[in-house]
Amino acid sequence: MSLLSLQRAALFLVASTGDALATDTTRIEVFTTAGAPIAGVSAPAVHVYALDTPALIEAEINAALPRDPSTAHRYAQRALKGQWREAAERLTQAYRGVLKGHQYGLEKLPAIVFDGQAVVYGVTDLDEALGDYRRWRAGSP
Repeated sequence: MSLLSLQRAALFLVASTGDALATDTTRIEVFTTAGAPIAGVSAPAVHVYALDTPALIEAEINAALPRDPSTAHRYAQRALKGQWREAAERLTQAYRGVLKGHQYGLEKLPAIVFDGQAVVYGVTDLDEALGDYRRWRAGSP
């Protein structure tokens, strides 16, 4: 998938997407980590992906396992049939963000993607990133 990459000091064209950027932004995706939140992402249309979430969930699951490997194996088999269904769903959701980040070819975090076509790197405030994106779209530096 091609993205336009908007850097703080300069705008870099990764691949042109033509007239698709002429319309208003309809989808905003934020890629970050749990320890580096982005300000201003409370709007329901903003999708936030904390890319370290899978590791955090796996650590949570591993902490609940008994230390003895055979006991842990039996415990995990029983848990997978019941109480870990929620954890499995959380892992599925978490890995969707990781997969999306790979599909977009994101190079660093934080990254804020607009309409799946342009990305602003290194900005921790959604309003600021949206301003950069709109200025770039309007042809202003």
